[in-house]
Amino acid sequence: MTVRVAESRTVPVPLEAAYDGTIVVPLPTIFGHRHLAMPPVVRVEGQDGEWGRTLGQTRTILTSDRGSLHETLRELDRPHRFAYRIDRVRGPMRPLVRHLDGAWTFEP
Repeated sequence: MTVRVAESRTVPVPLEAAYDGTIVVPLPTIFGHRHLAMPPVVRVEGQDGEWGRTLGQTRTILTSDRGSLHETLRELDRPHRFAYRIDRVRGPMRPLVRHLDGAWTFEP
């Protein structure tokens, strides 16, 4: 079964500033609280350098429920969009999620 979720927000900043500022924000800053079924992110491990510089970049996301998720950066289209896949789900979310394809898009 496929479930689609979307959320949007308007921020009065230039397009490039929105993209550049968002892609590098530490995940615990953005997802430090529960978001829908996603528990809070407590830390990220295995990230090589600043996030968002190379396609194929990976990292492991650790959540407050002792779960983990493997993230791979799949698309970089500065300043319009970046996309990723989350898989290798471990912990309580494992029965609910096989993989997750996500994207952030930016518009003037």
